[in-house]
Amino acid sequence: MALTERIYILDVSTLGKTFYASSLTPQLQSSEYSQRRLEGENSMKLLSKLKTNIRNEAFDYVIFLYSCTFFIVVSIITLPIDYLLGAPWIIYAIQFFSIILNCFFLYITTHDQKWIVFTKIGFLINLYLLFVCMWFFGGGINGPTLTYFVLMLGLSIMFSDTVRLLIILICLNVIIVISLLYTNLFMSYAIADYSNQISRVVDIAISYIVSALIVTLVTHIVLTDYKRLSKELLVEQQKLEHLSSTDPLTQLWNRRYIEHQLNKEFSNFQRKGNLFCIVMIDVDLFKSVNDTFGHDIGDKILVYVAQVLKSSLRISDSISRYGGEEFLIILPDTSIDEAVNLAERMRLSINQEQLEILGGGKVSISGGVATIQKGAKTAEELVKTADSMLYKAKSQGRNKIAWQPIVDH
Repeated sequence: MALTERIYILDVSTLGKTFYASSLTPQLQSSEYSQRRLEGENSMKLLSKLKTNIRNEAFDYVIFLYSCTFFIVVSIITLPIDYLLGAPWIIYAIQFFSIILNCFFLYITTHDQKWIVFTKIGFLINLYLLFVCMWFFGGGINGPTLTYFVLMLGLSIMFSDTVRLLIILICLNVIIVISLLYTNLFMSYAIADYSNQISRVVDIAISYIVSALIVTLVTHIVLTDYKRLSKELLVEQQKLEHLSSTDPLTQLWNRRYIEHQLNKEFSNFQRKGNLFCIVMIDVDLFKSVNDTFGHDIGDKILVYVAQVLKSSLRISDSISRYGGEEFLIILPDTSIDEAVNLAERMRLSINQEQLEILGGGKVSISGGVATIQKGAKTAEELVKTADSMLYKAKSQGRNKIAWQPIVDH
């Protein structure tokens, strides 16, 4: 799985467990076991952190905070305007009540988000009461109330966490509008009309301005938060991709990743005829190193070997810790002779160093080299061939490189 290929991780806790479990091998030593367990737990913590961030900064929560704040500001601004227009005293009372209620909602929500559901319900109830009062005291269908209704319908949809709640709110909006239209048509005496045309025009103009501002604000919030959360999610996914594809001890690719790369190379060979080689490397007498010097020293030996091997490769090559003290290398566009020469250079580089952690002793490796040949049916066949060549090198006394003979077809 290449890092450029995006995957959407729906359950990172499962990924962490899979990464941790798939990394364990029979040869795994105790110190590395602890390290891999820690890596697996860290990958699961990434999900918890990400889920918490998304939950605490959800769109509806942010929109709710901005909506409350905006309605408080609008109510404070429109109070003197309504006074100048000669609005009835009930309008002042409603706006003052709305200011106090929204301040209360803001306070308890910002201090404890467990009340978010109740405050959203209270906020919507406040909007509906304000809408009904504005209908009866703001000229009914001849006033700005229908403009506010469209705005309320949009906010109701934004606050809907489930489809059922969304359907309920839409039905409630429809019932309220039908009821109010009925009162406007058949009970017009109950609706207080404007005292003059100027008041109506000013009130309608204010409703248009307020609605446009709220729609712009909500759109900005949604787009900004969506981009921010998408960016955070992408970063966390990249971290998890790296964790799920990398061996935590050596920082090389792990077996799952290298098998994926091997299948890609095999597909290229089948489609385009691109030849490639693989090299299977094994640290000689590694169990004796662990038994004599301890598992911590054994881990350091693996890191040392991994660094030497990786430093000898091209950018296009791939190397992984295949399991325990085994390493698998993929060499694209490489002949068998070139692969054998590379393996020999790596063997000599590792064996010539005297290591202090081994009391001046040396480490040796054995390797098996195999190349893809015509008639190959699966990539696994190539791995088996390289493994058999590795066994041949071991049987010849270790610290050797054995390779697959070329068969002419």
